[in-house]
Amino acid sequence: MPDILLTTLNAKYAHAAFGLRYLLANMGDLTPRTELLEFVANTATDQILEPLLARDLKILGLGVYIWNVDAATRLVRELKRRRPELVIVLGGPEVSYETDEQEIVQAAQEEINIPPGPVTAKKEKRGKTWPHRPSGRINILP
Repeated sequence: MPDILLTTLNAKYAHAAFGLRYLLANMGDLTPRTELLEFVANTATDQILEPLLARDLKILGLGVYIWNVDAATRLVRELKRRRPELVIVLGGPEVSYETDEQEIVQAAQEEINIPPGPVTAKKEKRGKTWPHRPSGRINILP
């Protein structure tokens, strides 16, 4: 079962997270360990948590956008409460600026913040030993 999950909370069921699909397409040798799973932002946090907690995840990549930042913050806070060892990678436009001041970044505690650009994410990950937990916050900037 994959231990890396790429996910987001879409505005509507019919929407698709293209950024996550590009990231998945560029995971290289990590592709067999990676799964993509999308939710709708107005879904109850507990209903989103259930399938996430059912997986033995080491890394969760979460796309954060203006329409899902509140729900994503609740989700991150609850995931860290239940699985403090889970590495949460925050990406997307809402976490690409002023990261230290954002509630979702603080809730993630330790995260790797990769602004939009899946190819950059893949390139940067090549130099890291995954899925070892980073010590402290790592901000990968373009």
